[in-house]
Amino acid sequence: MLKKSVAAILIVSAWLAVTCGNIFAAIPAVEREALIALYNSTDGPNWKDSTNWLGAPGTECNWYGVNCDITENYVTGLIVCCNKLTGSIPPELGNLSSLAELALHTNQLKGNIPSELGNLSNLTELVLYTNQLEGNIPAELGKLFNLKELILNNNYLTGSIPPELGNLSNLRELDLSLNRLTSIPPELGNLSNLRELHLSQNHLTSIPAELGNLTNLEELDLLHSELTGTIPPELGNLKKLTKMDLTGNKLTGSIPSALGNLSNLTELYLHYNQLTGSIPQELGNLSNLGWLNLSYNQLTGSIPPELGNLKNLINCDLSYNQFIGSIPQELGNLSKLKWLTLSNNQLTGSIPPELGNLTNLKELDLCNNQLTGTIPSEVVNLNFPTLRYCFDNNQFSVNITSTEREALIALYNSTDGVNWKNNTNWLGEPGTECTWYGVICNYITLEGLSLSNNQRTA
Repeated sequence: MLKKSVAAILIVSAWLAVTCGNIFAAIPAVEREALIALYNSTDGPNWKDSTNWLGAPGTECNWYGVNCDITENYVTGLIVCCNKLTGSIPPELGNLSSLAELALHTNQLKGNIPSELGNLSNLTELVLYTNQLEGNIPAELGKLFNLKELILNNNYLTGSIPPELGNLSNLRELDLSLNRLTSIPPELGNLSNLRELHLSQNHLTSIPAELGNLTNLEELDLLHSELTGTIPPELGNLKKLTKMDLTGNKLTGSIPSALGNLSNLTELYLHYNQLTGSIPQELGNLSNLGWLNLSYNQLTGSIPPELGNLKNLINCDLSYNQFIGSIPQELGNLSKLKWLTLSNNQLTGSIPPELGNLTNLKELDLCNNQLTGTIPSEVVNLNFPTLRYCFDNNQFSVNITSTEREALIALYNSTDGVNWKNNTNWLGEPGTECTWYGVICNYITLEGLSLSNNQRTA
């Protein structure tokens, strides 16, 4: 009986220790000091929300934005975003040894990123975007081997991207865009688990071929980063890539045919560069491609008919290049196409009537080419009247019917056309009617007459 009583007392004591112990649980003093250092260095009294901060020891896990482990013995998360923090990030945060998530984004933090953050060996997410942080990215962040997300975009960070970041083998997302960084280290090609790489709007130099080793990459974003040199053909190894955006750089050379291997690609943006050569026919293999923009380059040659294989294409912009030859009739196979922009090239020949099959088309821009012939009725009647089109500055002839020609001649004869004040080109050969004085044509048909004050008589 005594043994049972003792056992019962021990069980009750253990239960009390577990349930009541949390009431008095306290994080280590060094962690409390780190939190207080953050409060003091970022103007805590003026935070948007500082609920419970600076409470008595043992209350830290109830402070706004502080998360702890289940026993409330360690800080595991510090999420104080969008909270009007000013000042700098204190190095003491490097003492939060169990921290898994640090999110201080969308504040007004200045100064450097403390190298001591490299001590946070359990960190999986470091999110500091949209602040005013300066200086170099600390090489010590390359010791955060458990890190999955490193988001530092929209700051004033400078210098080279540290090659040590290539050690972050578990990293899934790296966003350093909207900074002032100066080069991409080839070591980033070691990030075998990376899914998203965002480096846009920096002052980078070239694209290292080693990025072609990122076989799990799904998004590659390098737009407006002052990149020079060529597009590495090794990028054709990124078989899981869905988006490639290299817009607004100074890239030269040709478009690698290896990009045709990117079978999962849905968006390809190469516009506003200095690319030359022809469009590789292999791009016609990109069966999932929805958005293709190659405009504002120096591309030459003809438009490959293989682009007609892109059955999921929604937007195709090839404007402001130097393409020659005719518009491939195969483009009429693009049943999902909504925008087709081929303006400002040197295209010749007539518009293929097959474009009339593009029943989802919203905009057709063929301006500023050397196209001839008449505009096919299949295109004329396409999505009328909602289709926006531009046919300016070509050499189209308008298909005036014989009935319309006869009506014009009847007007001329019945109103003493010989003695009109201006009868320039009237009664010219069939096909010249739109050059007759006062005859107004659009790109499709006769639209109106303007012969006022021309001394016509009945």
